[in-house]
Amino acid sequence: MRGRPRQWVLTTLLGVSLVIAAVFAVLWVLNSDLWTVANSSRVEAAFGTRFAPLLLTIDGVVFAVVGWLVSTHRPGHAVGTVCLGIGLAIVVSTVAIEYGAYAVLSNPGGLPGGEVAAWLGNWAWVLGMGLMATVLVLIFPGGELTSRGDRVTMLVGSAGIATSIVFFALAPGPLTSLPWADNPFGITGADWLEWLSVGFAAVVASMVAAGWSMRRRYRRSTGITRAQIKWFAGSAALLVTTYAGQFVYSVLSGTLDGGSAAQRWFQTLTIATFGVLGVSIGIAVLRYRLYDIDRIISRTVSYALLAGLLGLVYFGLIALLTTFLPSDDPLVVAAATLAVAALFNPL
Repeated sequence: MRGRPRQWVLTTLLGVSLVIAAVFAVLWVLNSDLWTVANSSRVEAAFGTRFAPLLLTIDGVVFAVVGWLVSTHRPGHAVGTVCLGIGLAIVVSTVAIEYGAYAVLSNPGGLPGGEVAAWLGNWAWVLGMGLMATVLVLIFPGGELTSRGDRVTMLVGSAGIATSIVFFALAPGPLTSLPWADNPFGITGADWLEWLSVGFAAVVASMVAAGWSMRRRYRRSTGITRAQIKWFAGSAALLVTTYAGQFVYSVLSGTLDGGSAAQRWFQTLTIATFGVLGVSIGIAVLRYRLYDIDRIISRTVSYALLAGLLGLVYFGLIALLTTFLPSDDPLVVAAATLAVAALFNPL
């Protein structure tokens, strides 16, 4: 599809995404009391805090807008189409979950099809995240596959996404991601459904292979292409770092099963970084201030090292001073703080 019809379709998909996001915002406000009841019937988000779905919807809008811009300014560029699909899948998932929560929990029977909406939200996110983690990585930045190995990875990843969606869509009983609703389309006694969970392993394997493929493309690239991959890799590294950080914190704090408030805020921060990835893709493909990435990486590394060094100095001084002074003495914290402040500019 080319020309005016293609532009009309792209604009329509963007408009649908924005309307869905607006509906989500209304439902999110209506469900505000549902997630703050401090008793045994409290419903907790599957991942992150109450603000996580809101941030994820914003991420979806970012991807949809970036996809529309890329598709408009780079006609035929597959990255734009994939980004638009990712954004649409994300906002459909979040609005379906909020709709289901309102119809099933906040106002039972107030809206029709609550369990069906929850069922849709239970698997739609797999499509968005799967496309982001496999297909988008494989075709970035040129919009096409560059080797036979990439085609195999694409097939494996697509099969993994499809089987994972079927697993989430047909597993009987409470929904896998939303246990407050039963699956209206679950198939009881279907042992073969358990085998479909292997799709997750296929998706993970495809993610690793896609990342390795991007590394290979980066090493062979020069000039514009190398700068584009830097934008993607830099934001992806931020995403991986925040996710790994919350996982390590969960293990060290013994809250791997989803316990502490600090862990949930860490998870929410991870969700916010998806939007950073979308913006980076737009900058890279549209080549707006493309070469600023080197300065951003340099300053990010510099300030990260600075923060790490100052942190080590601060805690080291506290450990040293507490050998001579009581640990609750205000002089300990004051001395360590003054030392860090004095070292900031020199470092």
